[in-house]
Amino acid sequence: MNEYGGSVENRVRIHVKIIRAIRQAVGDKFPLLVKLNSEDFADGGLSVAESIAAARQMVAAGLDAVELSGGLLTGGKRSPSRPNINRPDKEAYFQEAAREFKKTLDVPLILVGGIRSPAVAERLLEEGVTDGLALSRPLIREPDLVKRWQSGDRSPARFLSDNLCFRPGMTGKGIYCVTERRRDK
Repeated sequence: MNEYGGSVENRVRIHVKIIRAIRQAVGDKFPLLVKLNSEDFADGGLSVAESIAAARQMVAAGLDAVELSGGLLTGGKRSPSRPNINRPDKEAYFQEAAREFKKTLDVPLILVGGIRSPAVAERLLEEGVTDGLALSRPLIREPDLVKRWQSGDRSPARFLSDNLCFRPGMTGKGIYCVTERRRDK
């Protein structure tokens, strides 16, 4: 059997080797993080339990934190890039998996995936669902989003969650968001 395929231990083996090599090269004072799917939402893909097992092995190898995402770009409704995140109940779509990860990991957990409003972000932190938050497409649209929230404007990110920001990049024009959330009148 292939030493890098099949079981979770085999599939994570290359990551463990890389983490150990990086740790040896940079020492203990350099933070080492990985972005990991909570699950793939695909036949034969990682489940939450398998992903937690993989994360535990990587932490044992010297990892300092995990950024938790999920899904595959080809996963339709279970993609890591989901459209129409227009209400708080649609935000943070990997939060249930994050709760499971927090039960077993001894390193900080960073959550990404559909976080659009300061109230949801604060709740995730206050409830201990995650230790940190990562924002991607909202910050492409609004690089000063966090400053806006800190200044008192607590409206959701103006990003429409339509994933159109990738299209310019595919034509060599860089990544930028081409649409903006409409404000209620």
